[in-house]
Amino acid sequence: MPHSGDPAQDARELANAYKRFRRALIAFLRNELEVPKDLLRFPYVRVQEITASDGGHAHYHLWCFLPFIAQPILSFLWSQSLSEPYRRRLPVVRVDSLLARHTDERSQKLMQRVFVSRRGTCGRALSQIPMAVVDVQAGRKAETELIKYLVKDAARDESGNLAYVEPTVFARLYAALEGRRTIQTSARFWVEQAEAPEPLS
Repeated sequence: MPHSGDPAQDARELANAYKRFRRALIAFLRNELEVPKDLLRFPYVRVQEITASDGGHAHYHLWCFLPFIAQPILSFLWSQSLSEPYRRRLPVVRVDSLLARHTDERSQKLMQRVFVSRRGTCGRALSQIPMAVVDVQAGRKAETELIKYLVKDAARDESGNLAYVEPTVFARLYAALEGRRTIQTSARFWVEQAEAPEPLS
């Protein structure tokens, strides 16, 4: 997400954008992938992090069970979820270059349906779109990655050495997160099993 220079403002924007993004993602799953209604409440863990880079870089780490969705589609949905002042600061990418990079027919058709000015017959195909940074990865060992961001207090400096975040910067970041939930999960995500499952044979 583009930085405003105020970590607290960026944290507020992040929270508001996530609500819009989740609604847009569910609509995409329902309308474009035809995911059944009872599967639209997918399990997820969302961790908020604000790092010290650029005076405070607010972002989310989201782990969830979803069908495969091409990265440009998720990036577009997130970009559209940002408020106008933030969206204006995003880089713009040509749609034809994205289609050329993603050669599988399914992803191309989905991108052509999604990259439009609005849904329905009145929508027109967009030639370029704002593109936020959204990194999509397979969820191998995702739990260790998410735990790391709950306790992270160090970052790499210009030489690549691990350095603790300056206390004054950390204080600003903590102030930005005051009263905010830094972790959120789907319902019953953390419920422990009464009995250990039988091992697979």
